Amino acid sequence: MRNKGPFFSGFSHGELRGLTVLLILILILSGLAFLIKFDQEVNNIPLNSDSIQKNLDEVIDKKQKTYRKDSNKRRVNRDHLMKKKEVLLFKFDPNTLDSSGWIKLGFSQKQTASILRYRNVGGKFKTKADLAKLYVIDSEKFIQLKPYISLPDSAPNIVKSMFPKYTSIKTDELVEINSADSATLIRVRGIGSVFARRIVNYRNRLGGFYKIEQLLDIYGIDTQIFSNLAARLDIDTTLIKKISINKADFKSLIRHPYLPYYIVKAIINYRERHRGFTELEELEGIDGMYPELYQKLRPYILID
Repeated sequence: MRNKGPFFSGFSHGELRGLTVLLILILILSGLAFLIKFDQEVNNIPLNSDSIQKNLDEVIDKKQKTYRKDSNKRRVNRDHLMKKKEVLLFKFDPNTLDSSGWIKLGFSQKQTASILRYRNVGGKFKTKADLAKLYVIDSEKFIQLKPYISLPDSAPNIVKSMFPKYTSIKTDELVEINSADSATLIRVRGIGSVFARRIVNYRNRLGGFYKIEQLLDIYGIDTQIFSNLAARLDIDTTLIKKISINKADFKSLIRHPYLPYYIVKAIINYRERHRGFTELEELEGIDGMYPELYQKLRPYILID
């Protein structure tokens, strides 16, 4: 067993542990007493003493001088920047203005690059308001530039420009329906712009009208409207454009209102088997043909 020394020789292991804990507690309490005493001394220092007040005044004065110096410096830099970015206002088209022009208007290099990039990818300005949609142009800048933008304030009325402007003067004269355009048809009492376009479109698909009753095939024209129009329209059947049944392709045949898909297929199959039609009556004998349809088709078929 290791010798504990003359001082500790009379103590047991348990007594030595207790003595060690006691010493540690004494050291901790001594330290706490020192800290409490130091804190009390610090707290007892008079804050309103002349020396402390003087030091505080010096610190505050120094901070105020630094703030004024920094504030003056920022103001000088701002004034310099404003002078550097002098705005030159002039009439311009945003669709064609180059980079130097945008910079003259007061935009930075970065803002100018953003505007030109928008144009390069297909962006187009149609009205003044379109320019305000760019995120690099705020409302204040747009108000400044608006009087100088060489674009209309608003877009034209596209709906009106899509259709011709018809006269509202009506006529009591007969109008030939196979040669009249929309502007002429609209002069007929009972025909407005909508019916005029429908009549012309249907006539072009048919190749022309051969009897006035065919108007009843047009959407929106009922028996009452037809009775009002019949006395005001004339038909010249010599103007009908006929289909060459031996030469017309599938697309040309299927476009005709009186030729459904199965009849077109039957016509093409008959042409391939018999090397074409030699007379009109052969059309009556193809698969799927019936008398009423044959009579409707006769005025439009040409054998050559």
